[in-house]
Amino acid sequence: MTARRLAAWGSVALALALGWLTGRPSAVAVAEPVDWRREPVQTPTDRAPFTVETRHGPARILPRAAYDVAARVEGSERYRFDATAFLSPVDLILAWGELPEPRYRDALDYSQSWRFYFWRSADPRIDASYVVRHSANTHLIPATANVRRALLAVGPGDDVRLRGLLVDVSAPGLRWETSTVRTDHGDGGCEILWVESVERAGRRYQ
Repeated sequence: MTARRLAAWGSVALALALGWLTGRPSAVAVAEPVDWRREPVQTPTDRAPFTVETRHGPARILPRAAYDVAARVEGSERYRFDATAFLSPVDLILAWGELPEPRYRDALDYSQSWRFYFWRSADPRIDASYVVRHSANTHLIPATANVRRALLAVGPGDDVRLRGLLVDVSAPGLRWETSTVRTDHGDGGCEILWVESVERAGRRYQ
């Protein structure tokens, strides 16, 4: 192999290596494990509305509350072509409290479709109201490119802690409103979370 060809292959290898490194999210270590047994923490916020630029034009983000949720991921669904994919590339089914424990988890099946999530069980002992209060299909809007990469790497079975803001969104042709309670379900019952921090496997991504 000639020196020129070796140099060319070296340049290709360097470009591939840089692409791989820059495609991975950066993180810092965290000592505390994700505690999905606790309830999500929702608190008032004084954050002012703000605007983000998207490929479909500006989107206005209206913060409704600060939100901190630790959960087991029971489903992950990516979106590329629906009306909100330009803001929210992924939904996660989040379960907390007793739901990740075997007595519930072994009895429940989860699925996602069209920004909705569904659960079912053949076990008549399952408390439906408890499942509703301790699970959610959460629409995720990453606050940074690094957070986006981290969210797209999350999958079923992962323990995650997400922190950010529950938000309403308005954009050309779009009005999207978040739930602010854990007791609702069906259309309008999902949380829309502006994600500023992701914790997973002992690492925090911001």
